[in-house]
Amino acid sequence: MKSIILFIAAVTTVFTAFAQGAFNNVTLAEAHNRTELRFTATNNVNVRHYRIEAANSKDDFKVIATVASKTNSMRPTDYSVDLAGQDYTYYRVAKVAMDGSMPYSETVSVEKTKLPATQPINGTDMIVTPIPTTASK
Repeated sequence: MKSIILFIAAVTTVFTAFAQGAFNNVTLAEAHNRTELRFTATNNVNVRHYRIEAANSKDDFKVIATVASKTNSMRPTDYSVDLAGQDYTYYRVAKVAMDGSMPYSETVSVEKTKLPATQPINGTDMIVTPIPTTASK
């Protein structure tokens, strides 16, 4: 019997200000079954790029994306990274500077909650939700 396990992600939002003023508002946003990591870089001067790192434990981070700096200025700049296909619990951002320094953001996490058990239909667990319809005459 084949079962599909479905999850609903409850997103923990963390606001940060740290490490040389490198980041503000590092957040995870959930919309339409997609998770997006958003952050504001407060200082983009001499930034090579930003590394998005992820892990399932707080000690095992790996790079999952690299984001180019949009500008070389002191103006705060918003960034957004689509995390489609990523199934990690913890995320963080590293600012990779031209001088080799690399301050990190605070770690943000996704809390995954298992849906209630469902009855198998043809050997597959399914959850059926209402589909908007209109009455026909």
